[in-house]
Amino acid sequence: MEFLYIKTKNQSIEVIKVFDIFGKLVKYFKLSYNKIRIDISDLTTVLYFTSTKTTRRNKNINFLKD
Repeated sequence: MEFLYIKTKNQSIEVIKVFDIFGKLVKYFKLSYNKIRIDISDLTTVLYFTSTKTTRRNKNINFLKD
């Protein structure tokens, strides 16, 4: 996996934060789109967590970089 894709319906993504398993912030994006492609090729193989804030709600997503 080299890219992480996030897409929403009828709302803009305002902030995306990517944290490693230890809670360290490794990527931060402030934007105003309904979809984004995040390059994660520079991240090591481990479990990550994203915190995504949209115009309507917040959502957390976990992913494993392999």
